[in-house]
Amino acid sequence: MDSEKRDELISNFIDVTSASLEVAIQYIEMCGGDVDQAICLYLESGPESRGPEMSNPKYQEPQVPSPVAAFDDRLYDFDLPAAPVVPTLPPHISRNIAILEPPGNNKDVQKSMFKIPSDILFHGDFEQAKDFGTENNKFLLLNIQNYFEFTSHTLDRDIWSNEPIQTFIRDYFVFLQREVSSPEGQQICSFYPEFENFPVVAIIHPKTGILMHKFTHPLTLVSVLDTIEQFIGRYPQVSFNAKRLHTENFGKEQQQQQ
Repeated sequence: MDSEKRDELISNFIDVTSASLEVAIQYIEMCGGDVDQAICLYLESGPESRGPEMSNPKYQEPQVPSPVAAFDDRLYDFDLPAAPVVPTLPPHISRNIAILEPPGNNKDVQKSMFKIPSDILFHGDFEQAKDFGTENNKFLLLNIQNYFEFTSHTLDRDIWSNEPIQTFIRDYFVFLQREVSSPEGQQICSFYPEFENFPVVAIIHPKTGILMHKFTHPLTLVSVLDTIEQFIGRYPQVSFNAKRLHTENFGKEQQQQQ
């Protein structure tokens, strides 16, 4: 994609969502350059879900007439019984209830909890990620998300934000994350029939594109960390231009250890 077209997509995203430049780049890359899909994903998956007009600072909220002042009117000739007195809750109960109320800035808190791990993401397409991995002797760690599945959000919150996992990724992998409904996400899934239950986490040989390992569900912090450690233990140092890796037994050995 040329820079002029990329700038146009970013500008369109920001005009609709009022998001920052960094967020615009993340979502457009996540959706493989499909700005419409990126906007929908931002509005639907983020807590700041609102219509495009409400996201646009140019949008003027319509004037709502003031409410009619309250008044008393009697429809009967007899007095109605007085309403029962509602007892006041003790102070300690009131405080407990207040804790359960959502904070005023709950949208920002929730968005930060499920933040896309931009600091470890590779900013490029699938082929560029494979080329980068081959040149730098790193495996491709691929994550295909489905943001209608809550597990995809917990991956961002609990696993990709984990410091030991981030360290492993920086040292041994090229990390690429795509949304399954994006054009590139659909194309990648067409290469690998094994990708059925989303979200998918897999390790790809960067030079050949061979699926070396597909992580099994449930995707927990412990299971993902154990699998990464076992894989790195098998291939601590690799050179994709110097030798051929024999990986067909990795999955079998892992099942035997379990």
